[in-house]
Amino acid sequence: MTKAEIGSWQRGVGRRLLERVGAAAGQAVLDFGCREGNYAEIAAEIVGPTGGVYALDKNREPLGKLASSIGEQRVRNIVPVCTSDDALLPLMDASVDLVLLYDVIHLIGRSDGQSGQTAKPSTASARRVLLSELFRVLRSSGTVSVYCPHLTTHTDVKSEEDIVRELEGEGFLPADDFQTQLVHDATLVSGHIMNFTKHSAHARHRWLRPLVRFFAWWFAFFAFLGPLSVCPICGQPGCAGGAAGAGVFGGILAVSVSGLRGIRKVSRQRRTRKERV
Repeated sequence: MTKAEIGSWQRGVGRRLLERVGAAAGQAVLDFGCREGNYAEIAAEIVGPTGGVYALDKNREPLGKLASSIGEQRVRNIVPVCTSDDALLPLMDASVDLVLLYDVIHLIGRSDGQSGQTAKPSTASARRVLLSELFRVLRSSGTVSVYCPHLTTHTDVKSEEDIVRELEGEGFLPADDFQTQLVHDATLVSGHIMNFTKHSAHARHRWLRPLVRFFAWWFAFFAFLGPLSVCPICGQPGCAGGAAGAGVFGGILAVSVSGLRGIRKVSRQRRTRKERV
């Protein structure tokens, strides 16, 4: 497709597509794996000056083209974001109304096998990290819209039903699905769109995860340190004073280990702000 043909699709079928999945004025939209921004540009027109679009990709070349395009058109509400990670998102909790996950889920955690290495498909564990992050950044009334081709060739699953189960496992509920025309690698194709919303009960219980993680690490450290601890008062191993010391030290280590992910997220957010195109 030529640039003019893509523009014609954006103004017609593309706009109707994003309006159907829930894009509206004033929203914040995340186009995950945006490439040159075919969908991000439509979303920016729909959400208007009171909304915004995060156009996220780990490839600098297409992001550079998008940055040049929005600069020429003086588009103010698209923020290109270059990330070096497949899944961790440099966005605040509950900050997005709509996530576009189009033609990208099969690439999460996948390796092409360059430089003599063995190619590795996208795995459920890698996708789970991404889906958990999408749940985190999505508002309670938000939507994740998914188009997932190439599953049999690029992932460890074979059908869309497997992807639906993965989304459900991370707290998303199927809301709508339909066939439409999509731009895929500069070609017009027929694709299946699946929309998902957040499960409110799942969201209410997500705070239990870090708590369970903390106690798991604490018990592991306490079980290891307890028999080795020596009481600072009587000098005997295994007494109450030594066990208390092991418990306190185990708690400190558990907090440190369970908090590493949060520290990593903050670090990535700061680094990504500096690397924005």
